[in-house]
Amino acid sequence: MSWILTATGRRLDLTGSMADDIDPLDLARGLSRACRFAGQTTAFYSVAQHSVLASYHVPPEDALPALLHDAAEAYLGDLTGPLKRLLVSYHQALLTSAADVAGMEPASFIEKLGYLLPMNWTMPVTTHSMGLHANRPFYHQLERHLLGLVAERFDISKRYPASVAAIDLRLLATERRDLMPRDEEVWECLEGIEPLRIRIDPWSAETAELKFLQRLAELTDPPTMVQALPSQAVQGVASMTCIEAQLLKAGGSTR
Repeated sequence: MSWILTATGRRLDLTGSMADDIDPLDLARGLSRACRFAGQTTAFYSVAQHSVLASYHVPPEDALPALLHDAAEAYLGDLTGPLKRLLVSYHQALLTSAADVAGMEPASFIEKLGYLLPMNWTMPVTTHSMGLHANRPFYHQLERHLLGLVAERFDISKRYPASVAAIDLRLLATERRDLMPRDEEVWECLEGIEPLRIRIDPWSAETAELKFLQRLAELTDPPTMVQALPSQAVQGVASMTCIEAQLLKAGGSTR
């Protein structure tokens, strides 16, 4: 089994889903319950709040990509930066060792491996699967796949603007200052990065969920058609504001 049951009652296959399987309500629920920094903050602070803040600190045309830049974490959870870097290092070491055992150059080994691995994110019937991506850890491949679905679902580019990467780092610096215990160790990724001139006031999971949906509604076109309610409504819908209720009545459609 490679699917998860989402808040709206969908079965979302982590490797075989389509863009229409991405529901805004599931994104809001998952991101608002996922805590940044593995939960090691001085107060609960969600990926949803991080995403909403990011959307307000980029040029207007980049606001929607900024809001959705961590959307895959609604389904995969939020891995810390150090863990992601360890996964990359281990995967590269494993590929290098395997190529050595096979008597091949690493680049040729990775290319051949890409033709043999039995997965493909866009055409399940073909054996040509991860060719260019076999050098990435499996988590990163899943993340890339899901972000691609999100990009298609909300009609944004799969390549995020430079402003999104920049604000991600500035928010990281701000979050460390406001939400992490004091520590004198330098974080290399933050050298030369200035925190934002704001003070982060953490939201509850419920508030983050609603604010994410509000911001998503602001940044997307009005729903073009009314769809049926999800078969299993998200718990707590009764407390939603009018904007979120309208989004829900449209089945979460924003295209």
